Amino acid sequence: MADVIYNSYGQYPPQYPRREPPPPGKRMILVCGIILAISGGMGILSSISMLAVSQATMELYRWLGIPDILTYLYVWSLFSTAACLAVGLLGIKFSGMPERAKSIIIMGAALIVVQIAGLIISIAILNPMLSAGSLNGYFNTLAGSGMWEVTDAAADIGANVVSTVITGAVTAGAIIGAGFGCVLPILYIVGGSKMRTAAGPVEGL
Repeated sequence: MADVIYNSYGQYPPQYPRREPPPPGKRMILVCGIILAISGGMGILSSISMLAVSQATMELYRWLGIPDILTYLYVWSLFSTAACLAVGLLGIKFSGMPERAKSIIIMGAALIVVQIAGLIISIAILNPMLSAGSLNGYFNTLAGSGMWEVTDAAADIGANVVSTVITGAVTAGAIIGAGFGCVLPILYIVGGSKMRTAAGPVEGL
């Protein structure tokens, strides 16, 4: 081993401080936080645009008999995407802080609750709007306006077929979307659990 020499410039060879490895789960939380922040920001813009479009087409909705409750779905979408943005930004900030592991776990669990609530709200709002009776009313409105000639029997058959197809597609899409939406929060919980285990008795708020 070479002798250590001291001169006016300091120690030679230089002794650099040892770099501590990042806490377990940091990269997982950081990557998930970045994805959540980006998707949440884009979702907010999309929700705002959908709200604007729904307000512009409200008269058409009323004419067709579509309930105004559809607006509440867009409001919920705005809330859930804002929650994703906030949790993503906090995850980026807390990713290297083992004392905040508990907060990360709580935020991941909260996002899962938001996703499940969004699934229930979507199905509760959209399925009645897409029922055979509701679609039959839309068809009859169009037929009564003279824009579309259709018999009552054809309207009933068409309403039943379209309702079955669209309702099934909407329900499946909502379930799949909620499932994908829970992936990042679950990874948040996993990363936070790893960080908390490595931190030992340290507790975070």
